[in-house]
Amino acid sequence: MSIYYQRADLSINPITPLRLQALAQLSLAPEQAGFVESVDECLAEAQQDKRYVPAALSIDSQVIGFAMYGLFDEDYGPRVWFDRYFIGAQFQGQGYGRAFASLMLDYLYDFYQCDNIYLSVYSHNHGAIKLYQSLGFELNGELDCNGEQVMVTKRGALDNGAASINTTSY
Repeated sequence: MSIYYQRADLSINPITPLRLQALAQLSLAPEQAGFVESVDECLAEAQQDKRYVPAALSIDSQVIGFAMYGLFDEDYGPRVWFDRYFIGAQFQGQGYGRAFASLMLDYLYDFYQCDNIYLSVYSHNHGAIKLYQSLGFELNGELDCNGEQVMVTKRGALDNGAASINTTSY
């Protein structure tokens, strides 16, 4: 399968050797260092834990970001996690972060047929928290095993018109 999910020119793709080379060229903005693991660390974790699915995020065929997600059985029951996510520093500030996060949510809802999606975020990662809140995520009061705050969004959280997502204009 060459594409997991696509909307217009945005696509979520499996990792291939060519995409891996492109991912290696991406970097985080200096102020984002420490908030997300490197692609190599994520891929190593996905090798060890097959519940993780790594993906390259592309515009047309140009890789501009990375995501990792999965379905995990937990004490609370099964949860879909939008676990790792970043857009390369050179592509930030153009609306791609929001556009791809929205695309990821649509994909995860469709693929897993779930009603809730979870993620975790450091409390001092204000930019990410703001982005996730704009997509309907709310803090649920939990902390993950690394001490990060857990956020959850429900299918249709933005259907009330409180916020809109424009993925055709970056």
